[in-house]
Amino acid sequence: MLKSLIININKSSVTSNNISKISKVNQINRYFSSKMTNVDDRSKLFVSPKWLKENQNNVKIVDASWFMAHEKRDPRKEFVDKHIKSAKLFDIDEICDKTVSLPHNLPSEQVFEKEMKRLGITNDDHIIIYDTRAQYVASARVWWTFLIFGHSASKVSLLEGGLPAWEREGYPVQSGPIENSTNNNDGVDQSKTYKSTFNNDLVKNKQDILNNLQNKEYQLIDARSADRFWGRVDEPRPGLLRGHIPNSLNIPWTDLIEPVANGGHGGFIPNDKVLSTFKEKGVDLSSKIATTCGSGTTAAVLSLGLYKLGYPLAPIYDGSWSEWGLPLNKLPTSCSNN
Repeated sequence: MLKSLIININKSSVTSNNISKISKVNQINRYFSSKMTNVDDRSKLFVSPKWLKENQNNVKIVDASWFMAHEKRDPRKEFVDKHIKSAKLFDIDEICDKTVSLPHNLPSEQVFEKEMKRLGITNDDHIIIYDTRAQYVASARVWWTFLIFGHSASKVSLLEGGLPAWEREGYPVQSGPIENSTNNNDGVDQSKTYKSTFNNDLVKNKQDILNNLQNKEYQLIDARSADRFWGRVDEPRPGLLRGHIPNSLNIPWTDLIEPVANGGHGGFIPNDKVLSTFKEKGVDLSSKIATTCGSGTTAAVLSLGLYKLGYPLAPIYDGSWSEWGLPLNKLPTSCSNN
């Protein structure tokens, strides 16, 4: 039973409606628990810089940094300039499905397995993911990707505060080229292979979203900015329509993250504020949820935010607006919430 719901129940007046909601959440949790390995073992969802420093030789570290084109930052160059020792770069624009024109869609199982061997990662490894923003973009996306391909949820963690927090603690970084496990002496047994098991329940496609417009099985939450959601500005990717998927709700991913400007340290806002943000935007946390954004990246911040509170892992629409907003697809769009 979710602690967040228990807290909200008035013990002196437990209503049948409250009991019904709790039962509904438990049913959803049981469903998703049957679809994921160790779904409820979240004790290592986040690890501190101190914990990583003490366990650095017993884990595999992944740099998941990624930036939009308009940000004019190169994650590959930045990795070469500075990264945590023994970290491997997980480039979502390279470890993806290159047979489609959509940005960084999930790769096939075969491609993922090949890339994990290249990075020296096995099914038994405990993976620590960080990025340079301190905002879990795109470390949340890479975290979700590992779960999609069947890695145990208890063995995929995010570094609290990312690389900035690591450096604030005074821990060392290094420069150096992007290396594969096959071209350096990192002690990886090259005879070991990665075996993936794709979990369809954690991802949505275009047809799933179309079906949901009719059957309303789950709430769809869009992580883009309000201006993009309401169609007040052009999309940063040229050629896409303005607006949003009809009946979807809008919670900009930045609403869940502490600002990094003016000395801020980033990371999620306090749990009670995360919870109230979802509720204030009209989300029924006792019902199923899926998330979307521009390309399936910042949507993972919303899914991670819910998961860290104890809720089921919300599936992500992988194509997101990069697919839905293509004029040639002629899909229904809205610039209002009617």
